[in-house]
Amino acid sequence: MSKIDNTQIIGKVLRHFQELTSTNDFALKCLSQGDAVEGTVISTDYQTAGKGQRGKQWISNRGENLILSIILHPYFVSLQEQFLLTRMTSLAVCRTIQSLSLPVHIKWPNDIMVHGKKVAGILIQNLIQNRGIEASVIGIGLNINQLSFESLPNATSLSLELGSKLDLAQVRNRLLLTLDGYYQGVKMKDQNLREEYRSMLYKLYQRTQFRLPDESIFYGKIHDVTVEGLIEIIRESGVRARFAMKEIKYQ
Repeated sequence: MSKIDNTQIIGKVLRHFQELTSTNDFALKCLSQGDAVEGTVISTDYQTAGKGQRGKQWISNRGENLILSIILHPYFVSLQEQFLLTRMTSLAVCRTIQSLSLPVHIKWPNDIMVHGKKVAGILIQNLIQNRGIEASVIGIGLNINQLSFESLPNATSLSLELGSKLDLAQVRNRLLLTLDGYYQGVKMKDQNLREEYRSMLYKLYQRTQFRLPDESIFYGKIHDVTVEGLIEIIRESGVRARFAMKEIKYQ
């Protein structure tokens, strides 16, 4: 067990394992057993059953990427505003990547893209009690040194983009320090997070093809993301529509 220096909350406790089924699952278990202070980070070299968005599996080579989960108690975030946790985490990952002089965007709601390919994913699981957020587990998978993605043609890594390998611990520490700063911003009700997130949206204002659950396709331009996390698209007809995550896909 170790810790990250220079942070206020996140990374004050760091528990690293050679292998876990899922860092999110382990973090949730710690919460259920009362065995985790706020800011505890669970990381691993390899997950046997990593989780991604929409029920997908997060696949990562052993020891080549960052796989971690953070335990928080954001009681000050209302249920209506819980997308704030997605905003701050996405921005923290983006700013970490930008510090390496790489261009980066957020593919709504929280896929992180470099040169049009996915370099990171985020999975946030909130525990709700008495109409509030009792705890959050923020899972982050960031591809660092993996060079081959044979089964994932739309994936990339920082090493592939930079042409050189990176020190995992250095990137991790920078990420956690950045996320800690954004978490303090959320606590202080920073009003700039929504616009900062919006400005980094993938294909913002660009004509884009979308697919609906009934497999029909339409074209539109991303305009904004609401407080609740709904994506707002202006269709070619001029109609402005809002969609939840499971209601639409980028084509």
